[in-house]
Amino acid sequence: MDHGNGFGRMVLGATEMSLPTSILCDTVMQGLDMGRIKRGGYIFFTAKGDHNPPHVHIYRDGEMVAKFDLQDWQPMAGEVDRRVKQILRRLREEGRL
Repeated sequence: MDHGNGFGRMVLGATEMSLPTSILCDTVMQGLDMGRIKRGGYIFFTAKGDHNPPHVHIYRDGEMVAKFDLQDWQPMAGEVDRRVKQILRRLREEGRL
């Protein structure tokens, strides 16, 4: 799973993803159903069955830049600019979050 750089690949159905090994290990151990969406140079990662509140992890260039609370609509960690909020709004309108 780990390719020596702290990242590994996971295949879910037809989707292959590269994520930090710590997330992959936690996800596999917890048996979570994951979703990954690429938009605007970011990867938005959700895991159904993850802890509350419902949230999304936001990655850019392999680094997590923020964790965003989908209930209170505010960052839990990191910073979210106007552009990312626009993408999050669109994803919510599309029913993807």
